[in-house]
Amino acid sequence: MWYYNNERTHSGKYCYGKTPMQTFIEGKDIAKEKLLENVMQQQNILTFGSQETLEMNHKKEI
Repeated sequence: MWYYNNERTHSGKYCYGKTPMQTFIEGKDIAKEKLLENVMQQQNILTFGSQETLEMNHKKEI
């Protein structure tokens, strides 16, 4: 399994001859940016104001 992920080049589309592990490592940052939690948090900040305002509203709800 180690050879399959780390040594063998990938023949899939958009991998451009990289190993599956290289493809995974290079894609991690992009995947983190696309997480719904991050996107929603950024959207709330843009829509409802600053992070401080969001935190104050959250404390009031509790």
